[in-house]
Parts: sequence; C-alpha cells; structure tokens
Amino acid sequence: MRNILIVDDSASMRKMATTAVHHFGLCKVFEASDGLEAIEQLAKHQFSLVISDLNMPFIDGLKLLEWIRTQSTNPEVPVIILSTETNSRDFQRAMGRGASAYLTKPIQAPTLRKILRDILGRERSGPHQSTQPSKPAIL
Repeated sequence: MRNILIVDDSASMRKMATTAVHHFGLCKVFEASDGLEAIEQLAKHQFSLVISDLNMPFIDGLKLLEWIRTQSTNPEVPVIILSTETNSRDFQRAMGRGASAYLTKPIQAPTLRKILRDILGRERSGPHQSTQPSKPAIL
C-alpha cells in the first residue's frame, strides 16, 4: 500500500485530492493543513507521493519542497505542487526545486488521477532502490 501526503490549507482541496487518490486504489492518505504539519508527517512516515499547495501559512509549498529535497529521509519522493498562480515564475521556481508536476487550480479529479497514474506508475518496487526524478508536467 502506498502512503500519500496531501498538504493544503483548504479542506475542500484536501477532500478532492483524497477522493482522486482513493479512486487510484490501494493508497493510504495522510493530510496536513500547512507545511509545518507536513514536515511532522514526513518525519513519521515514508511517502510514495506528496501533493502540496503552493500558498499556505507558516511554510509554503516551495519551502516544503526545498525541505523535502534537502533535509528529509526521502528526498526523491515525487512532489506535485498545486497552485492558483499561473505565472511562469512560480512554475519555474517549483520545477527548479525538483517538483514532479505543477498543476493550476481549479483542478479536476480526472486530471489529478492522470498525473497520479503517470507518477506512481514509474515507481520501482522494493526497499532502498532509488528512483529517477519524474518528468515535469504542467497542466
């Protein structure tokens, strides 16, 4: 079973993402309402994927992504950034920090499910195997 972390200060966005993830099958979903809660979850669990909002209180999605890539025990975990921001600067900053995909809100569940299939389908099975960074996507 895959562990998926969904980080968003909007409860409705977390619910939509959770529904899309459950549709994908065999996933246990963990939720965090901001970057600080996400770091706490990342310290306790290994995740197959992190889905994070860009704009959040305390620690935003870019800072969370940077923390994952430089300080977490699983720096290769794929990270999808969600944002209402459509400007290329935010996209480039997210991708430059190692985001696997950047999706602009409002996000439709079928779009998220496609990205989940693309990213999680590339996972390798077995412990201690590194994975290649996911090919970036923007939708």
